[in-house]
Amino acid sequence: MFHADTLDAALRELGAVLAAEGQQAELVVIGGGALLLLGLTARITEDCDIVAVIEDADLRTAKPLPPATAKSSHASPNTKWPTACRPACRN
Repeated sequence: MFHADTLDAALRELGAVLAAEGQQAELVVIGGGALLLLGLTARITEDCDIVAVIEDADLRTAKPLPPATAKSSHASPNTKWPTACRPACRN
């Protein structure tokens, strides 16, 4: 379960992991996680639904996320998706 501060910390860690790999990502987030991050609700959430990644001013599917995201401490060993930040789209 994530409060705004813990979700923000998870995304900042994800950014640091990507930066250490020489990568970066702009994410499009929806749902309760997005509302928390915008300060529009105080309700806790289980995840952060990422529906797209912005690359060169274009949107692309969030699946897959950049490979370096698996190195986050929030990564799930079974799926390699950060459990706090999972793709919310289907193939």
